[in-house]
Amino acid sequence: MSFETSELQAPVLDEAMRIKDVLLTAREDIETAHTRIEDSILQGARVRLGYSEFEPGDMSELVDARVTKQPMVTPRMVTGVLPLSNRSALTTLEARKTLADIHAHRNFKLAVGIGECSVRDPEATLEYTRNVVRWQPMFPNLLLMQRAFLEKPRTPKKIGGEMPWKGFIYDPLLDGSNDINLGVIASRLLLCRITDMGVPTLKEQLNALTPQFLNGLVTQDNIGARSVEDQKGMEYASGTSAVVGEKNNLEGDIEVAMQAAASAHGEHAFLGIDDYGNICLVRTTGNDTAHVILRGGKNGPNYEAEHVEEARQLAEKYGLEFSLDIDANHGNSGKKAKNQLIVVRNVASQIEAGEPAITGVQMETNLVEGKQPFEVGMDLSLLVYGQSITDECMGIPDTLESLSILDEAAAKRRERANVIGIT
Repeated sequence: MSFETSELQAPVLDEAMRIKDVLLTAREDIETAHTRIEDSILQGARVRLGYSEFEPGDMSELVDARVTKQPMVTPRMVTGVLPLSNRSALTTLEARKTLADIHAHRNFKLAVGIGECSVRDPEATLEYTRNVVRWQPMFPNLLLMQRAFLEKPRTPKKIGGEMPWKGFIYDPLLDGSNDINLGVIASRLLLCRITDMGVPTLKEQLNALTPQFLNGLVTQDNIGARSVEDQKGMEYASGTSAVVGEKNNLEGDIEVAMQAAASAHGEHAFLGIDDYGNICLVRTTGNDTAHVILRGGKNGPNYEAEHVEEARQLAEKYGLEFSLDIDANHGNSGKKAKNQLIVVRNVASQIEAGEPAITGVQMETNLVEGKQPFEVGMDLSLLVYGQSITDECMGIPDTLESLSILDEAAAKRRERANVIGIT
């Protein structure tokens, strides 16, 4: 099976809608049968325990006072309908191994994440993937990963303001309908198609519930600046099968990210869900790929040599292998797309000089440079195809220039290492 073999294949959202309708009907049938069996078994348990005559209190005004609940497809249902192709599985497996070797200094390639700030039009995302496929052989010293950011940490811009769009998984139609069933199905289908074309993916993870829908499709998970101090982020990072990067917080505190990476290296136990959607106790063995991402912050950029040295000293303090990514956007670029090139040139000069610690670079890039205004529910036909609706992104010309600069820097670092006898 291949997800990218026909020019006539259905658009991602159309196909996801068709799958959703079938799966929700199946979910209703399964839930009805499950409830009937569970009620019978629990009644027997109450009798054995002596609680069969216990009269429960009225809970109607005590629970769900501010929520409504709707049926949700389970990870097993979605992955059962949309399994990984052999090529998808191989793409992720090989990329994870290569990336782990890069961060352990066993591979001289530089890991580079490129792609849009946030997925919002899967067809434009797939067009970008086809570009990445063409670029892969052009830059032999880079491991290219495509950003597939499906969840966005958002806060209202002002008191009383509307909640901004939280990402493709939560609101795939960008209209406030928050059809998460559609979002998880469309997200898996999209990543299946990307990886089936041979392109590894990179995403940011906000909770421990959605990853099960994307099992086997992600090469690197990022824990973002808003989540890095959250215990849930540390727990998830400890257990993810992907390589994991911890961003410094919004203020730019590198030590916070180093602490999170150290925590992710350890074992954790926490509540999660299994493939059937049931709550379960999750125990992790620790993630030895956890490393820091310098993304700048409110206190300014942190991509220069002095910041790398600060991170080096902190890595020694926490007993970690010293390896890090530099995020060229966010606090390091002041969220200005053009400034990412400034960051890339500086980082490349450090790499050329032989700095071993910089093993990855992440950039926000898109088909069209910049960003455009967007409000949930607006007429989507007014949006520019292939342009960001969140952070500014570099366009293709600056992206190719950046990749060329980084590829050359990685090659020179490898040559320098060979000269001094490191292989």
